[in-house]
Amino acid sequence: MSNFTIQRNWRGLVCVALFMPFLTGCWEWYAINAGLQVAQLIVPPAIDAAKDMYNAYVVSEKSEPVIAKPFSSPDQVDFERDPPSIELSSSNNVDSDAYILAGVIQDTSDIASLQVDQKTVPIEPDGSFAVPFYVPPRGLEIEVVAIDEWNNRSRKSIKIVRNQGEKLKSVRFEPLNPMNARGSPNPDAVAIIIGLEKYENTSAAKYADRDAQVFSDYARRALGVKPENIKLLVNKEATRTNIQKALKLWLPTVLSKRNSDVYFFFAGHGLASANGFDRYLLPYDAETALLDDSALVLEDIIGTVSRTRPRSAVFFLDTCYSGRTRSGETLVADVRGIRIVAKASNLPKDFTVISAAGNDQVSTILPEAKHGLFSYYLMKGLEGGEGFERDGAIVTGEIHQFLSEKIPKQAARLGVVQGPQLDGEYWTVVAKRL
Repeated sequence: MSNFTIQRNWRGLVCVALFMPFLTGCWEWYAINAGLQVAQLIVPPAIDAAKDMYNAYVVSEKSEPVIAKPFSSPDQVDFERDPPSIELSSSNNVDSDAYILAGVIQDTSDIASLQVDQKTVPIEPDGSFAVPFYVPPRGLEIEVVAIDEWNNRSRKSIKIVRNQGEKLKSVRFEPLNPMNARGSPNPDAVAIIIGLEKYENTSAAKYADRDAQVFSDYARRALGVKPENIKLLVNKEATRTNIQKALKLWLPTVLSKRNSDVYFFFAGHGLASANGFDRYLLPYDAETALLDDSALVLEDIIGTVSRTRPRSAVFFLDTCYSGRTRSGETLVADVRGIRIVAKASNLPKDFTVISAAGNDQVSTILPEAKHGLFSYYLMKGLEGGEGFERDGAIVTGEIHQFLSEKIPKQAARLGVVQGPQLDGEYWTVVAKRL
């Protein structure tokens, strides 16, 4: 090999050595640039695919899949954040155990789901819905949740109250009017009238004082009793002492033996003794734990009147002995053991007792008339009417029959059992019509 050849080869090797890094850098640059171009071709479609997958489904807070809208402008997103409106058209009071919850859902976008008590229910095209329910006696609370396609939701709860028992129908009762009771004067007749709504030591007897006050007018106009022969004791006036004074001191002074008809009216509480043999009428100051010392035994009252020797005596008793008040409250701690022992009638001749209720029944009120049920129909009967009079006279039997036709029906409407009782004479004349 010549020197020229060696020198040329050496120079070539030197050039290769000098330019090798440059060539390597160019290759790396070319590779990187090509990779970026490839990435630009691959990554955008992947990003678009990810966006499409996100737009396809959105999971709600309770993992309830709903169809979602594609990405929108900020203004449109703010507008669609308004939740649906829920309008319920059903009443929250029902008279039976069947109830239909009805309403309308409204929204600017589509409704995705309607849930009533966590159950999905169908919606009509106009947004209305109706769901039947059973309402137990204690009532029912229902929750309604509406969700739109943007996952905005509204909630509304409604409490359904079931009226206990049959709803009382609106009934109009003719007002009492003593002026309709045109009775013949009975100059020797005497009336003791007692009414106690308020008591010193026990629950009230609603409208009992009003019963007595109005009956005093019927005593004048229907029974023909002179005003001076009427003893009216109401509330605080009707203490045990005052009632005994009326029976034992006042009555003998105004009564004409064998000529006077005595009328005794009592509206208030009654109770039976623990053994059921005695029936008590409770005066204003009665103490239920001390009946013997503070109340009046009915048989003792009848005996006191009998000793004055009247021509006749009629006792109208708007009370009961079941241990409950006119409003259903208890007078004693435990009324379950109270039972009246039936006795053979030992009333004196021409004595009659007309009671508001049976021994184990409650004497209730007539709320629309604001009177005791028994008192209202007793006074209405004294006004007379078709089928009530016999030869111009009203007798005890007719009064009892009239009361027996009216009281049980109205008592049933009020949810109680009550039937008037008659003990004694059927044909005793109570009033004579002019």
